[in-house]
Amino acid sequence: GGRSGNRGLCAQPCRLPYGFHSFENKYPLSLKDMSLVNHLKELQEMGVACIKIEGRMKRPEYVAVVTSIYAKALRTGEPPSSHDLKALETVFSREGFTDGYLIGKTGRTMFGIRKSQEQSVDFQKLSDLYETKDPQIFIHMSSHIKRGAPCRLEIQDEDGHTAIAEGSIPESAIHKALTVQQVETNLQKTGGTPYACRSIQTQLDEGLSLPISAINALRRKALEELTRQRVALPSRRRGKYVPAPFYKNPTSAPGLIFSVSRIAQLTEELLQLSPMLVYLPLSEAASNETQVKLMLAQGISLAVVLPRIVWDEELPALNTQLDAIQAYGIRSAVIGNLGQLSLLNNRDLALRGDFGLNVFNSDALEVLRDLGLQSVTASFELRMPQIRDLSKCLDVELLVYGRLPLMITENCMMKANHKNCICQTPTELVDRTGARFPIVKDSHCRNVLLNSQILFLGDKRADYASIGLWGARLSFTTETPEDCVKAALWYTKQNKKPKSYTRGLYYREVE
Repeated sequence: GGRSGNRGLCAQPCRLPYGFHSFENKYPLSLKDMSLVNHLKELQEMGVACIKIEGRMKRPEYVAVVTSIYAKALRTGEPPSSHDLKALETVFSREGFTDGYLIGKTGRTMFGIRKSQEQSVDFQKLSDLYETKDPQIFIHMSSHIKRGAPCRLEIQDEDGHTAIAEGSIPESAIHKALTVQQVETNLQKTGGTPYACRSIQTQLDEGLSLPISAINALRRKALEELTRQRVALPSRRRGKYVPAPFYKNPTSAPGLIFSVSRIAQLTEELLQLSPMLVYLPLSEAASNETQVKLMLAQGISLAVVLPRIVWDEELPALNTQLDAIQAYGIRSAVIGNLGQLSLLNNRDLALRGDFGLNVFNSDALEVLRDLGLQSVTASFELRMPQIRDLSKCLDVELLVYGRLPLMITENCMMKANHKNCICQTPTELVDRTGARFPIVKDSHCRNVLLNSQILFLGDKRADYASIGLWGARLSFTTETPEDCVKAALWYTKQNKKPKSYTRGLYYREVE
């Protein structure tokens, strides 16, 4: 849709209808909204200090209902009532809510779509709630009315702000002296403001007179100062921006990198095309010792690609696989997640950065170099001139062929919508236009949704060879071994192209 989720402008393709193999007008990607309102006490015990309520593109009335229910739950320490939960579902719901990720229970119950229940909502009533002026901020007052000195009021809120105001000098009373009750009654008149007085103390010398208007003016002045403090932006840390040092682009042509999803794609015919480097999924490399050792013996440079997502419980198996490939002789690993740096720090592996690191600028290159990476993949959301202008302090590669990954899902799409798992039944999503998006298996039954069109730059070699790249990656996912060879030849010996393809975002803007 011309908008990037990586840049905070997701066009919400998961809310659109799709089908498996053919368009079915169903919603296999639409997750229910998350609600953890029943877990607030548990989160607090876990050390969570702040919760965020997201309301992007929601009505003010929605914000009013949701925040009031969460605030009540936090204030009372009790879970919401059935009436409150019903209110949440009524104002906005996709067939209920989910807490699946928090409790580790994924599957079909996490999915849902919006229905027409919002038509029954009394939005006028909700609007009244949203626009209420009822006090919400509790304050503590301390007033000082002394002979011969300006009257003084100090106000503290419960967030640590203190406002002090001074007013008129009281005079000696002629007829009737000012009383503590008069002072406190008028100081607590905070109507029309968000403030409510929780406690008040007054020091008043005897026999003094002060107009009620002066007391009211003192209150208004102090509250205005308190409001000014509360809305003031926090002081910002400032530093001097130092641009990354400029490095001239390499002038040599980039080497070819073949990235495969299955070791069966690495045929002898493909390897005869002399790739500079071959990327192989870690799990594939670890489970094919004989073939890996044979390729290494033939002088093929191999690197393993780690899964982009790894949960803690998956680490033991991952470490076992890393032990295996190191024993075979592989000395390079590709990571798409910064958390994997600590996993590989003590291993004798050259580190390379995958597209998952979202490298957009020269500063990112400098930071990743300092973190120990030897090469990185430039984001495929950059245009050719932007890639050219990167100050390349380390080797940079670019995806120049293949079906670009659009989405990675924790749920197996097939298993969530049908009985069969994607592992046994390869499939694709079909949208309303008939475009077909292949779904491929990732580690631990996660899925990756691929683009319907193949990225092809075989006839644009002069363009990507002149922007300072170290490597040009051909990514083979759904291709047969024969398809891999044919595609590689388009980039080496033949000036041919596929019947249908895309240039990706390398030649056009994206928001």
